This record gives sequence, structure tokens and C-alpha cells, in this order.
Amino acid sequence: MQKQTRFCVYAGLTAALSYTIAKVTVFPLFAAAPYLKMHLGEVPLLLVMLLGPWKLAVCALLVKEVLSFFISGSNIFGLFSDFVLVGAWLLTARLVVGRGKAPNSGKSVMLGTLAGAGVRMLLSVPVNLLVLWLQFGTPAAGVMVTMPYILSFNLIKTLLSGACVVLLYNRAGGALSEYLSKAADGKGWAGVFEKRCKAETGCAVCESQYEKENVLQ
Repeated sequence: MQKQTRFCVYAGLTAALSYTIAKVTVFPLFAAAPYLKMHLGEVPLLLVMLLGPWKLAVCALLVKEVLSFFISGSNIFGLFSDFVLVGAWLLTARLVVGRGKAPNSGKSVMLGTLAGAGVRMLLSVPVNLLVLWLQFGTPAAGVMVTMPYILSFNLIKTLLSGACVVLLYNRAGGALSEYLSKAADGKGWAGVFEKRCKAETGCAVCESQYEKENVLQ
């Protein structure tokens, strides 16, 4: 029960932080498509996805969409689209970073972000075709007219969030991973990072952290 409560608290805090950052940093990207709003609310979600349990990040994303619906009155169709596209980006980034030779490096994080951006852009085509048809009855031809803006928006938003995560990851990744590891039986994704980094790159920082965790356990 204590572990479940801690997990829910972490998910709620991450979702609240993501929602707040999104509201504070929001701005339109294209004058021709003002409904496409840029923000940095996805940065905490990607950090949690890379440094903590993946389920925590997905739950936080879901709670963030719920907050947007009840507090801001966001459209349910837009929230569905956002959940699918952001979720695909987060999970892809996690898979790519986790399979890298140096999964705790900024380079691996950026590669994961780029791979996630590709998946997000590909998914944005069928998702927007479906959502805009359900919401407004827009035919496929009408959606394709705005597709260059939609694809560019998803690419720029993903890369900007990824760049912010790389900066934070290099400076505070160790502290965040140790904090987030408590959300899942005391062992987070960071533990996998540290073991692999020690075995493959001999990183002194990760080796020290790994030895510290072994003593505590």
C-alpha cells in the first residue's frame, strides 16, 4: 500500500508540474495555425520516462490530460491526440536510450528524442486524420492541407523539449534518478543505466553511485 501511495503521489506531482509548465510557457508557433500551441510541459514527462519507471511517466501523462480537461476545459479530441502522440514519443525515446551503449549520456538522450520525433510525426498523420474527422467532419483532403504545419509543429516541439531534457539530464540526472527510483520497489530505470554504464564505459560517477546503492541494499 505504501508503494502504491508513493507511486500515485509521484505521478500526481509530475502531472501537476507538467500542466503548470505547459500553461506558463505556452505560445503559438505559426500565425497561419494559431491552434498549434508550443509549450515545454513535456519536459518533466520525458525526464521521468528516462530516469524512472515507464508506468509512472504514462500515468503522469494521463493525469495531466485529465487536469487539462477539468481545469482548462480542453477538448477531449485534442487531449486524446496529445496522449497518443506524446506517449509514443516518450516510449520510443525510452526504448532507444535504453538500448544505447552509453544510456546515461546526453547523446543517447538526443538520439532517443530524434527517434521519438520520427515516430510522433508518422503517427500524427493518421491520428489527425481521425480526430479532425470525428471532431469537425473534416475530409482527408482538408486535413492534408494543414499537415505541413502539424508535422513541423510536432518536430519542433519534440526537439525543443529534448534539448531542454539533455541540459537537465547532464546536470541533475543522478539526483533525479535516485529520487524517482523510490517509486518502483526502490529500483528505477536509472539502476539499469548505472550497471550498463559501469560495464561498458567505466564511468566513475556511475560506478560510485552503483556501489553506493549496493551498500544501501
